[in-house]
Amino acid sequence: MDELIKYLQSTFAGSNLSPSEFDFSSEYHLRLELGEGFENGTLERVDQSTARAKTIFEVFFAQDDDVWVWVNKCDLDGVLEFFSATEGYFEQQILDYSTLDVQHREEVVVEDEYEVVNDDGVTETIKPILTFKQTIFKQKLIKIKYENILRAIANLEMGFEPAINERIFFINKRNNAVFFMYDDRGCLVYSPNRDLLLPVYKKHNDWLVDYHRPVFDKMFDC
Repeated sequence: MDELIKYLQSTFAGSNLSPSEFDFSSEYHLRLELGEGFENGTLERVDQSTARAKTIFEVFFAQDDDVWVWVNKCDLDGVLEFFSATEGYFEQQILDYSTLDVQHREEVVVEDEYEVVNDDGVTETIKPILTFKQTIFKQKLIKIKYENILRAIANLEMGFEPAINERIFFINKRNNAVFFMYDDRGCLVYSPNRDLLLPVYKKHNDWLVDYHRPVFDKMFDC
């Protein structure tokens, strides 16, 4: 894991790799729309999100690649989660998961207390404890059922199962690419290599998030 952290700190300088504030930073990146055009809560939206995410993912990852998978999850003690995930589903999509060298990082944060009024009209003080967990491992892409993972990410807020609520980053050291699908709405691709992202910028330009389009146009001198 130390080797991967050093690589990320060097290749993606400025990234925050802490369990509680994990965030990638890269000179070049793209944010693409996935589910646009279809209503929330529809299978059509999930289908398109999955298909688009898979298309972008396969630009940067080949079947024989060694892929680093970085999983971030926040457990909220005492707080009801609005969207429920399918327990253990992610791990089931990784062949030989039980034999991998899976490494973990954890950070516990106590949020500021706040008050709520319960159904009986009584004011209660809530002090949620947030446990931020990171799971990191490496596996051949051919042994990762990534399409199932992408669909489960899209399913989460649409109310379908199976669903995944972890934030999952796929890292390819071969070409210095990072892929992250945040939900049915979109995905991000990071790389310090402008030329690696340029073909996606050109071919899937109509998928780019319009709000950020001026930024992308400037990045690629268009």
